[in-house]
Amino acid sequence: MILLAALGATLLLILVFYRGQKTNLAFAHQVALLLETLTQPEAVKYLWLGGVLGFQALYHRPRRLGHRDLKVTLLLLPRHTLLYLPIAWWRHRGDRILLTLHGPVSLPESPPPGLHPLLRRVDKESRACTVELRLPRNHPEPVLRSLIQWLASCS
Repeated sequence: MILLAALGATLLLILVFYRGQKTNLAFAHQVALLLETLTQPEAVKYLWLGGVLGFQALYHRPRRLGHRDLKVTLLLLPRHTLLYLPIAWWRHRGDRILLTLHGPVSLPESPPPGLHPLLRRVDKESRACTVELRLPRNHPEPVLRSLIQWLASCS
C-alpha cells in the first residue's frame, strides 16, 4: 500500500513538473514577444534563468523608449516544483517583472491608475530607474502596454 502511495505521489510530481514547465515557457515566450513588439528594440540579448524560471533580457536602444537601453527581468513562480510552489507563492505572491531603464530618467510622482495596485517598487537614481511589478497571468498585455507608455513618457 505504501509503495502504491509513493508511486502515485511520484507520478503526480512528474505530471506537475511537465505541466508547470510548459506553462512557464509559454508565458515567458508570450511576455518576450509582447515586450519586443511594444518597445521595438534594435537588438535583444536573452539569458534564461533556471531553464523555466524566467529570463533576463537587454533591449538595446528601443525606439519607443527614447533609445535608452532597457533591462528586463521576468521572474516566474516555480510551477514545475509542486513542493516548493506554496512557499514561493507565499514569499512573492505571483509572477514579477523588473524593468530598468538606463540613462537619466525623471519619473512622474504617481503611476498610472491601472498599475498602482501591481506596482511594488520604484527606485529612482541619477542614471537608472527600476520598476518592479506583479504581472497578471491571464492578460499581461494591458499592464505591460501601460507600463511601457508610462516609461516612454519619462524624460
